[in-house]
Amino acid sequence: MCPIRESYCVFPTITQPFWTWLTGKPALDERPSIGSGPLRFTLMALVRLCSGIVVAIMGTRLQGAFCVLGVLLGWALSVGGARMMISTVAHQCIHSRFSGWRWIDDVTAQLFSVLTLTQSAQQYRAEHFLLHHRHDIFTTHADPATHLLIQAGLTPGTEAKRLWRRLFLSMLSPIFHVRWLYNRIHGNLMTGPLLRRVSVGLYLLGWLWLIEGAAVITGFEWLIAVGFPLLFFYQNSVLLEFISEHAWFGERDGLADPRHVHATHSWGRFCGRQVPVKRRHGLHHCLSWLAWFAEHVFYHLPVRLFVLPGDLPQHDFHHRHPGTDKWPQAAFAREADSRTLHASNWPDYQEFWGLHNAISYVFKIIALSPPPSSFKPPKPVVPAHY
Repeated sequence: MCPIRESYCVFPTITQPFWTWLTGKPALDERPSIGSGPLRFTLMALVRLCSGIVVAIMGTRLQGAFCVLGVLLGWALSVGGARMMISTVAHQCIHSRFSGWRWIDDVTAQLFSVLTLTQSAQQYRAEHFLLHHRHDIFTTHADPATHLLIQAGLTPGTEAKRLWRRLFLSMLSPIFHVRWLYNRIHGNLMTGPLLRRVSVGLYLLGWLWLIEGAAVITGFEWLIAVGFPLLFFYQNSVLLEFISEHAWFGERDGLADPRHVHATHSWGRFCGRQVPVKRRHGLHHCLSWLAWFAEHVFYHLPVRLFVLPGDLPQHDFHHRHPGTDKWPQAAFAREADSRTLHASNWPDYQEFWGLHNAISYVFKIIALSPPPSSFKPPKPVVPAHY
C-alpha cells in the first residue's frame, strides 16, 4: 500500500479514477475501467492532437485572455496527444504488442511518426528494441538513447547543480532546438526508404496547401498552433521525460542477474503529493490545502499532460515486462506485479513522487559517474525512443 496514493481516498469514490489517472498510481483494491485497450489510446492520441491544433488556431483568432487560454489549452492537448502517439502507441507498435498483427503495428507506427516528424518505425525498432533493451547496453555509453543527454550537455562527472543549469539552458537554447529539428527533418526527408520520404513530403505539402492554397489558416496560426507545440514544446517534453526515466550511466555492480539492471535503473514517476494532514491551526490547514491544490493544478497536471502522458509513469513496468500485453492497464499491472516479486526474485519496485525528485536522483547518479577515457561526444542524431 502506498501512503501517498491512499491519502487521496479522502476524496469521494467517484473521483478516484481521476486521481488514478493524474497520479499514475491506482488506489488499493481499485479496478481498471472498462474499455482500456490499445484502440482507446490510439483514439485519445488522435483526438487530443487534432483538437489541440483546432483549439489553438481558434485561440489565435480571439482577443485578450480568451486568446491566451485557447492557445494554452490547444498546446496542452496537442503536445500530450503527439507524445502519446509516439511514447505509448508507436512504442508498443515497435514491440509488436499493439494489434497482434505486425503489418498493422508497422503502419500505425509509421503514420504516427510522419504526423509528428519523428523517427521512422525501422529506426525506432533498431535503436530501441534491438539495442536499448539489451541489458548489457541499457543506460551505458553504448546505449544510443544517451546521445540526446550528451547533446544537452548532461555528461557524466558533471556537478548536479550544473546539470540542472544545463537542462534549463538546453530547453531554452535555439541552437539545441534547431539542431534537433534539423536532424528530425534530415532523418525524414533525406534518408530512409523512398516511400517514407514521399510520405513526409506529402504531409508537409498538405500543410503548405492549407496555408497558401486553400488559405484555411495563416502562416502565423500554423506557427502558433502546430510549429510551437510539435517542434519546440514536443522536444522539451521529450528531454524532461527522457532524463527522468533511468539511472543513466549508473553503476551496475552486484546484480544477482544481469537482467535486473532494468529494475534497478528504472522506477515509477508519479504526479502528486500526500494530502495535507489536519493541523491544530485552522488557517494553516486551509493554506496547506490551497498550496496542495495549486501544486496539482500548476505543476503535477501539466507534467501529466505534457511530460508523462499514457503509460509513462509506469515505464519501469515496461522494462521488466517488455513483451506484456497488459500495457493499456500498466498502472494496475504494475501494482499486481509488485505483489508477486517474492516469487520472481526480482528487485523491489522503486518510485518517485514529483518529476523533479526523479530528475534530482538521476543527476546525482550522473554526477558520480566518471566518463570513460575514450569517450567522445556523438554527432547530433534524432533521439532514440522518439
